[in-house]
Amino acid sequence: GLLHTCAIRASGELLCWGTAWYGALGIPSTHSRIPVHVATDYTFSAVAIGIDHSCGVTLDEETLCWGLNHHLQLGVDSAPSTCSFYGEPVGCTNEPQLVTAEVHFSTLVANSGITCGLDRAGQASCWGWNLWGRMGDGSFRYGGGVRQVAQTRPFSSITTGFTHVCALTDDGTAFCWGRDVGTFGAGRDGPEIPAPAMAAPALRFTQLSAGFEHTCGVATSGLTYCFGRNWQGQLGNGLSGLDQRALFPVGISGQR
Repeated sequence: GLLHTCAIRASGELLCWGTAWYGALGIPSTHSRIPVHVATDYTFSAVAIGIDHSCGVTLDEETLCWGLNHHLQLGVDSAPSTCSFYGEPVGCTNEPQLVTAEVHFSTLVANSGITCGLDRAGQASCWGWNLWGRMGDGSFRYGGGVRQVAQTRPFSSITTGFTHVCALTDDGTAFCWGRDVGTFGAGRDGPEIPAPAMAAPALRFTQLSAGFEHTCGVATSGLTYCFGRNWQGQLGNGLSGLDQRALFPVGISGQR
């Protein structure tokens, strides 16, 4: 998260700590310097934390979310409490809410105003803020509800950045959706693509991670590649600056 962290003990107990307004720690307080037990009797197998919200998958494969709900990123139409968000009243809660979907996820990821999950069949679904088409259902429509990603192949993993979401298939093919400013590694700069499009098509990956406006992955060769914007040197190729970006994958420096 931005200022908070969560982890699961071997017993399935979910703990969070740090600073998280709007209830994202899962306790009434907004700050804890030590891990605290999220206020629920559920035990968990997976957890994902966004900027101002948190979600988890229970051992029964139910999905719960808590924190800020201004973009419906909790997967519920309304939260039981109200918080002030930049002077505006918005829904929030420190009590885990059951995501309103008859879907059981094995993996969750979250970022600013959005949550995505992957079920055991490899189908991805997202809910929350559909900025830049990050919901992946082929639309830019704003609104609540869990939406299936318009994919044509099962995914084996999923990752969310601020501007985009990416996923891998079993054979390591990468797909991304959302805002493409080189973040798809496919030679484009600018369009918003609301459904999965092949990313870095010349490579196959074993791991992929989406960042703010960049993406990095470990290829099947064992080499690490990055693509997208490079303002702060996040591509690892020895360059940085407001005009720096890579529309195609570049290898990070120092690899052998």
